[in-house]
Amino acid sequence: MKITDLFIEGGIENVIVAGSTGEFFSMSDEERMLVIKAVAGRAAGRMTVIGCAAHSGTHLAIELVKKCKDVGCDGVMITPPYYSFSGVEGMLTHFRMISDAVDIGIVGYFSGSVLRFPVVSGMVSEEWSCPQAMLDLAAIPNVGAFKDASGNYGWHRDIVRAIDGPDGEAAVMGSDGMGYHVWGHKYGSRCYLTGLGNVWPKIEVEFFEKLDSGDESGALDIVNTYELDYLRVTKATGKYWSCLKFFLDELGLPGGPMRPPLLDVDEADKKNLLAMAKRTGLM
Repeated sequence: MKITDLFIEGGIENVIVAGSTGEFFSMSDEERMLVIKAVAGRAAGRMTVIGCAAHSGTHLAIELVKKCKDVGCDGVMITPPYYSFSGVEGMLTHFRMISDAVDIGIVGYFSGSVLRFPVVSGMVSEEWSCPQAMLDLAAIPNVGAFKDASGNYGWHRDIVRAIDGPDGEAAVMGSDGMGYHVWGHKYGSRCYLTGLGNVWPKIEVEFFEKLDSGDESGALDIVNTYELDYLRVTKATGKYWSCLKFFLDELGLPGGPMRPPLLDVDEADKKNLLAMAKRTGLM
């Protein structure tokens, strides 16, 4: 509950529970629902709560979506089945069946594992226009947002222009941090997925408020002061999620060890992380 309170007190308005950072892929369905239920109950309407219902099969995902709605989630995050699916039509069928089965808002997400599928990696390219499959995905009832973890600035621009904005069918959330959103914001993206804010939410909120008010220079100062060094050091470990847990532990918040096969940061990583945090003023 400490982390839920940290986000609420830090001004975070929306949270995705048991996502990639939460290691949903290493949880049993029962464990995942315990976490989602706990956050939804603690938030009690003070944040929009989106439960991660990604699963390896469509019917399995539908059951999780139903449970997320039952425990009070405002929406769910869904990936294409992360082991296999039958091309674009299989992916769209997956989302359509979920939308038909449960009336709840859906965030679509091409996770890191899904990005490795040729059908998805072929879509995530700079074509100067949005692929038809993305337009079809956004047109599915209940699909109201899409999380982009590609890191491809051209792709991000193309899909934001096509499906985001005041009259768009779905919000496009970049998940490569604040610097990525500076780019997306220019083209109409309304939101983004935090990185730094998993541990320091107030910094992310300040950045978003500056950018939203037109103070792009102030927003860039925050990116340059905190995020660039933070991403450089954490990504260099090859254990990004482990870095977040380490920082939470250092700040007296519940982080804990990684679940196998993911590994915890080693002593050299810890030294570099702490040096970065002190250098930037994060700690």
